[in-house]
Amino acid sequence: MTVTWDAPLDNGGSTIQGYWLEKRERGAVYWGRVNRASLTKPSVKGLEYTVLKLIEGSEYQFRIAACNAAGVGPPCESSECRLAADPCKPPCPPGSPEVKDKTKSSITLTWSPPERDGGSPIKGYVVEVHEEGSPDWRRVNPADKLHPTTEITVPDLKEGKKCKFRIYAVNAAGNSEPAKTGDILVQDILIEPSVSLDISAHDLLNCRAGTPIRIPVTIAGRPVPKVTWTFDGPAETEKKNELHTLPVDSEIQTTDTTSVVLIPESKLNHSGRFIINAESVAGHKVAKVRVNVVDLPGPPRDLKVSDVTRGTCRLTWKAPESDGGERVKSYFIEKKAVDGKAWTKVNPACAAQSLVVPDLINGQEYLFRIRAENRFGFGPLAETAEAVRAKDPIHPPDPPTRLKIQSVRKGSVMLTWRAPKNDGGSPVTHYSVDLLCWEANSAQKESWRRCNRRDVDTTSFKVEELTDGDEYEFRVVAHNEAGPSRPSTTVGPIVVQDQTCAPSIELKEFMEQEQGSDISIVATVRGCPFPTLTWFKAPPHKTDDRVEVQYDEHINKMVSDDSCTLLIQQGKRPDTGLYTLVASNSLGKASKEMRLNVLGRPGPPSAPIKFEEIGAERITLSWLPPTDDGGSKITNYVIWRRVANRKTWVIVTNEPKDRIWTVESLMAGHEYVFRIMAQNKYGVGEPLDSEPEVARNRYSVPGQCEKPTVSGITMDSMTVSWEEPEDDGGTPITGFWLERKETAGKRWTRVSRDPIRPTGMAESFVVSGLIEGSHYMFRVCAINAAGPGPTSPPTDPVFARDPICKSPLLKSQVNV
Repeated sequence: MTVTWDAPLDNGGSTIQGYWLEKRERGAVYWGRVNRASLTKPSVKGLEYTVLKLIEGSEYQFRIAACNAAGVGPPCESSECRLAADPCKPPCPPGSPEVKDKTKSSITLTWSPPERDGGSPIKGYVVEVHEEGSPDWRRVNPADKLHPTTEITVPDLKEGKKCKFRIYAVNAAGNSEPAKTGDILVQDILIEPSVSLDISAHDLLNCRAGTPIRIPVTIAGRPVPKVTWTFDGPAETEKKNELHTLPVDSEIQTTDTTSVVLIPESKLNHSGRFIINAESVAGHKVAKVRVNVVDLPGPPRDLKVSDVTRGTCRLTWKAPESDGGERVKSYFIEKKAVDGKAWTKVNPACAAQSLVVPDLINGQEYLFRIRAENRFGFGPLAETAEAVRAKDPIHPPDPPTRLKIQSVRKGSVMLTWRAPKNDGGSPVTHYSVDLLCWEANSAQKESWRRCNRRDVDTTSFKVEELTDGDEYEFRVVAHNEAGPSRPSTTVGPIVVQDQTCAPSIELKEFMEQEQGSDISIVATVRGCPFPTLTWFKAPPHKTDDRVEVQYDEHINKMVSDDSCTLLIQQGKRPDTGLYTLVASNSLGKASKEMRLNVLGRPGPPSAPIKFEEIGAERITLSWLPPTDDGGSKITNYVIWRRVANRKTWVIVTNEPKDRIWTVESLMAGHEYVFRIMAQNKYGVGEPLDSEPEVARNRYSVPGQCEKPTVSGITMDSMTVSWEEPEDDGGTPITGFWLERKETAGKRWTRVSRDPIRPTGMAESFVVSGLIEGSHYMFRVCAINAAGPGPTSPPTDPVFARDPICKSPLLKSQVNV
């Protein structure tokens, strides 16, 4: 507020220096100064002062007092109470009204507040309308109320009529100038429908099965469009609210502006398109939402096993009916033996729809299972219904080869052939023989017919009951588990009649068999008439001394149409030799030799066992090799021993490879028998026993030497001499032990580290290292192979000192 006043009439005889201005709120008791210092004239413009920092809405009184050099005079009378408020005036007109919306019976207007409120807040607005055909303006809002906002909907208008509007802003000072509109036609606004999806496309395209599906849609348009939903997919549908064609387990919630489709638990068949159609008089809008429900893939189909071999097989399958909505990226294959419990992984990953399974065990039966994998994991398993055995594929064999007519007899033909080169993966079980007959009195031939009543399990067959003079052709068919082969090439035609030929023999040149096994020497014999057969045997190294084989329970002869077999039951080493088969008939004679070697354990070593060395604790044995090594090299010898008066044998060693060995750890005075056996790779042969022998020393210790003599005495050495004993114990003297002892001592000590070797003459030894002034005694004993003999009698004590010599007598001449 600005306060003005007049100067006092009486200045008190001194110039007015300033004024003090005070204020007080209505109802207050105390006055408060407005200025901190007195107001001087220079600062007072026409004796007025603007009071600041008043409280808006409060009423104030003011008074003022003048001051001069004598002091402050009395204040003047207080002013009237004045309200602290800004000065106000009517506001500016509001902003130009605009049509926000309109229908056939209403119009919605919006405007902006006045730029200036005239110093007083806008209390509200007055809205008036002038309708076409009406002379007056009509107030829209009630007369006793102002419209509080800058938007209003004017109802109850007539469709098709024009109307105008004016709007006043109102403050404490009054109404502003009106803001006016032009003519506005009352009619509906047509807005084409629009549909917006309130969820990202990514969330809809990938929805995991079992999770809910929620499709919210916002709808706009004037008038409110009619919304219908349609589902295009494999799931079963039904009418919802008589408008929407949606899956049976779906729900729909619709308002004027929103529509939501909800499926609480999604399934794979909910994948498809959800089509939204919004339609009104303003147009229509169609939106399509593709929902892709994804899950684990289904089981693979048509799992088959093919191309089975002993170590591999091929698995083939088809993709699952349902890939779970996601591309199948690989397949996981496992195998299990039928008698096993654990499934093992075959491969890390397989993107194709076939796989060769390796590392199968021949003859083992297997089961296989497979499952598909997509981005979400592995689907259910598909398993083979039957077990598959790992084995090579079986096909019919190739035809037999080299079919030949071996011989022709009256009424019969002998055929031979070779097995097929390829058995088709399964062994040939048998053969069948077919014949084709040309009758002698007919130009026509019969059809092929089987001529064997039983399956032929060898590569030869004798066709019998043929008609002499007729011509025949033959062929052979091989059979295995898969079936018959193609027929072999035919042989013939041949006329059935007796044919004569000299004997011939086919026989191996050499045969080795292990002892104890049955030996069959089979010779193929031909000849017509059939020849007489005789076996001969000769020793291995005397081939000229052959004798005819005598047949008994051990050796027997078996003869068939085209062979002769010499059968030796449980062959022995003596069966080794040179065997000769002689065949003879009216047209000639033939023979064939075969060398048979029956391998077995060797015979006993050759006698006798020699005792190379005999001692009290050891005996050295030597022996000769066996005359029969069993057909195999002697690897070592086995030695046993026993005390002669006992029956129990004790093994000594099986190490000797040479024919000499020293048996140790014997007890002196005991009589022993030794047994030696040769051994080869077929076992230990027959034994050879030695004569009894006593473990003893063959020689005695030498006799006692005579008493030694001492000479060459010095203070630290002496020479001791002695003679060999008369009795050397039966073996040469090998050395001597010389011992010494001081007379004051008790122990005899050897004077040398090793025995003193004999020289063959008078023996002597220089003993050194003696102590001067000591008395010594010496003794000696002889040594031979049996050990040291008794010691000799000791020498007399000898004093260790240098010898004393007498000085010669000197004659001196004294001259006086």
